[in-house]
Amino acid sequence: MQFVEFFYGITMACRVAYSSYIFSLVKPGQYQRVAGYSRSSVLLGVFTSSVVGQLCLSLGNITYYTLSSISLGFVSFGLVLALCLPWPKRSLFFNRVKTQEQKELAEVATKSEMDHMNPKDDAQSAAAPLCSISRWKDSVFVQMLLEVRGVLKQPNLRLWSMWWVLNSTGYYLVLFYVHILWNKVGLATENKHVYNGAVEAASTLLSTLTSFAAGFVKIRWDLWSKLVIAVITAVQAGLLLLMGTTDNIWLCYVSYIVFRGFYQFLVPLAT
Repeated sequence: MQFVEFFYGITMACRVAYSSYIFSLVKPGQYQRVAGYSRSSVLLGVFTSSVVGQLCLSLGNITYYTLSSISLGFVSFGLVLALCLPWPKRSLFFNRVKTQEQKELAEVATKSEMDHMNPKDDAQSAAAPLCSISRWKDSVFVQMLLEVRGVLKQPNLRLWSMWWVLNSTGYYLVLFYVHILWNKVGLATENKHVYNGAVEAASTLLSTLTSFAAGFVKIRWDLWSKLVIAVITAVQAGLLLLMGTTDNIWLCYVSYIVFRGFYQFLVPLAT
């Protein structure tokens, strides 16, 4: 299980790299729509695999070992496709660093020409430490820290970043422990029919639709982002409170489906 969780963490990290890659291929005006496409594609794949896996177990009497082998085959095929993807022609971050380096190199070159015209021993002796300081400022790590500082100075980006961290934490906690809640509520209501798999499929399908729709939402986010985040987060909190207090398994199911749909609607917008 620890082995599986390790590679699951690597997979989640690769999503960040994929977002950076896909955004480098399109224009900034298409970021929101592309984020909706990519997010809905992932969720559609999860929905398809869940339904096919459930059908194979229920109707085909396929063993878990066979399903694991099929999953490994699809993952390997995805790796081959990733290796065949075109190389990005530009970088969202490093091109800007390169431009700064070129400007500073031009300045250094101009200064060196002036030094040849007016040679001074003190200026030449001070050139080496200045160059080393310039290289240190141009390092990738320092540039990334400067980028983070620039992001934190923008209230809108700071708000979306805080929402992503806090809401994603609650979202994954719900995903990991909701089945324990369903089991408790199901036993309390003496429900003999379990539809957990169908609910997961339905919630993933709704999340796919909301993520896809988010790519086409056109509003002034600098004006309405706080209101949208506040309303949706309040609704999510109400759904969680309802799930934790009700004894009706169907209310739990519906609340979970709507909760996931709202989260996946905001993710492409935050991306």
